[in-house]
Amino acid sequence: MRNKSPIDVVKDKVTDFQEASLDVEFFLEAKYDQGGSGQERDIKSFPERKEVLTEIISKVNAELDKDDGYKNFKSELSDFRKKAESLSVRLTKYVEECVSIVNI
Repeated sequence: MRNKSPIDVVKDKVTDFQEASLDVEFFLEAKYDQGGSGQERDIKSFPERKEVLTEIISKVNAELDKDDGYKNFKSELSDFRKKAESLSVRLTKYVEECVSIVNI
């Protein structure tokens, strides 16, 4: 979903999606401990237009692009995917060789 709005994700998955019928609602959840009596929760709801969601996602993406930890994670994930693909190819060849030897 990186750099993609949840609205666009829904459009891709739902064929009869009507954007005009979309309502976006944000929730703010606060957790706090009142004098050791256990954790309390307070949830506030903020109905907003979908443009606000797009703006928030843009800001989050901009912050992620500046974050070195995220950049390192993306690089490591890319390396991991390359290794996984290589292992998959090697495993496929191995299985094919075993099948040809056994003559299944």
